[in-house]
Amino acid sequence: MAWQTFWIRLGIMLFTLASFAYSIPKWAESRICEETNCAVGISRIQDGEANAIAHALKELRLTLGTNVEAYYNESTDQNGESKADSGIKIHTSAQNIGFNILDRYQDAKHIYVKIQYDPNKKILENETAPEFHMLANLEKLCNDKGLDGYYCVSLGDKYYNGELDLAKNDTLALKYYKKGCSLGSPEGCVRAGELELAESKFKAQSLFQKACKSGYGLGCRKLAQIEENIFKKRDLYSQACQLLDKLSCTYLGEMYEFGLARLQVDKTKALALYERQSFFDASSIGAALSISVDDSPEKSSNTNRPFDEKDMQELCDKNNARACAYIGEKTNNKDLLEKSAMLGSPLGYYYLAQYQQNPSTQYNLLKNSCEIGVDEDFTKGCEALGDLTHNTQERAELYAKSCNHLFYEQSACEKLYKIDPDLCNNEDICEVIAQNKKQKNLQDIWLAKQQKQQKHNMADGPYMRTIVDIQIGVTLMDFSAITAEETRNNWWRRSQNESEEGARLNTLGIGAKVGWEFGIRRENFSVFATPFLGVSSHTGSITIGDDLDMEEDENAIQTTLMNLGTYAGIQYHSLRLYGILDCGFNFSNHPWKTGNMLGLGIGAGWVFSRSMSIDIQYIVYSYSYTKGVLRYTEWWDNDDPIFILDTEREQTSSQAQGIYLAFRFYF
Repeated sequence: MAWQTFWIRLGIMLFTLASFAYSIPKWAESRICEETNCAVGISRIQDGEANAIAHALKELRLTLGTNVEAYYNESTDQNGESKADSGIKIHTSAQNIGFNILDRYQDAKHIYVKIQYDPNKKILENETAPEFHMLANLEKLCNDKGLDGYYCVSLGDKYYNGELDLAKNDTLALKYYKKGCSLGSPEGCVRAGELELAESKFKAQSLFQKACKSGYGLGCRKLAQIEENIFKKRDLYSQACQLLDKLSCTYLGEMYEFGLARLQVDKTKALALYERQSFFDASSIGAALSISVDDSPEKSSNTNRPFDEKDMQELCDKNNARACAYIGEKTNNKDLLEKSAMLGSPLGYYYLAQYQQNPSTQYNLLKNSCEIGVDEDFTKGCEALGDLTHNTQERAELYAKSCNHLFYEQSACEKLYKIDPDLCNNEDICEVIAQNKKQKNLQDIWLAKQQKQQKHNMADGPYMRTIVDIQIGVTLMDFSAITAEETRNNWWRRSQNESEEGARLNTLGIGAKVGWEFGIRRENFSVFATPFLGVSSHTGSITIGDDLDMEEDENAIQTTLMNLGTYAGIQYHSLRLYGILDCGFNFSNHPWKTGNMLGLGIGAGWVFSRSMSIDIQYIVYSYSYTKGVLRYTEWWDNDDPIFILDTEREQTSSQAQGIYLAFRFYF
């Protein structure tokens, strides 16, 4: 039992290692055959390899341009040659298709077959395909429940396109498309959904969803195109890209290039997604976008993109509609724009409309641009069409098509918001516009008030406005009446100190004032008077004589003043000259206390704008202060005099000089 368990575990381990070592071939994963005249088919395991070959032959038929529809049971004879068995069903109008099987691959769910056309080999050697009635045989194949509905879709195409001498009949086409869908053909679901879309968006959505869930990338893309929610639309394009729908990869690339649907800008990822489509199809949108990815992170309208003109012209020569639009606009070549429009580019129609003088022609071109563009990645045509429309409701509907779209135009959203904010439903931009609008309204209200006040302030004749001053400066105060006190039995010391000792107080002042300017203006000249009320604070220290000692830091001083006064002067253009009267009332409680101050001075200022000026002011103050004395201790204690502030002594008067820088604001 132990040995059996060992071999079982070893077998499981080897099988697991083998599974990891063997990966799906590139051609099966991408379903792209790199050889010439080659195609890849896929089917479910329960449907068999023949079904995969039938799908491959369908793709090969499209590649070769022949009209072959077949269901094959292919086997290989003893010589290794491919051979069809007796159950073959073939319809041809020109030739049989001979082929070789190049490779096979099978995983847990699907069978993959790669075949290549062999012109020297026919399925029925030395035989011509028997005459048949195409329609009857297609009916028979469509009713075969063992097939996947492909022939029902083919039959639906015949009625939709009016082939086989049939009249075009959308009703019968829809019938067979739906039948093909019910038999498991996702292509039938998509075709049926496209026909239902004109009558019922709900029915179309259900059919596209069924195709998408079955793993058909085109179904996911069609579902994305009718999805209104931008973020769900983004996710559907991403799902379609994963299911190898190359155009969806291109749209996803544009989202990364411009940072749409709240994706982070990633130019490298965008280019990789473009190249998925451009590598296999030179006429694709991705091919044009892959050579026009710029480095700017801002969203633009697929216009004025930088690109290599030579490469873009080569793409246009290969009938790349988007490339022709780019190069045609770049070189002002109307012929290339017409070619782009004929190839079905909404961008080509939009550019071409700009060259038209006839309003009717311009309208029709923009209409085509809008109708095609909303299913793709370009909505500028809808916005431009709205600009031409006089009916407000129709204009709002067109702006909404351009705004409420994954590939939106911001200018369309702004125009739509002005008509009806409730119609602006693009979460990426409409919330921003609403916020900006609110801020702009507040700014407009404030600006209107300012303009009204400024207009009132700057008008000729009498005027009044409020001013606010913030001042900073230096004041030099003079304390010179300091005397020496006689000391007991020290006539020598007394005789040496009878003279007065000079004192100085340097202060740093800061203050604020509010005033009201009354004046008369005449053109660029005005006369004004400005009574004001304010408060100022002065901080400094006193220096007495030659470094005399002071007790308990009494040299420190701080004075707080209530200021009341007026300015009066003239202004010519931006230059202001004026006189100053300033009364300062001291209400600070400090031992070194000055009395009230009366100041007279002059000022000059330069007006930088209607609301601000910078002034320099010079003021001389008169004031009174309490005199101090110099006292001496006994000679055996201290030889140096000390300063004592005696508040009982009489006061004396003095002057101070101050220079200030004032910042003045007008309201």
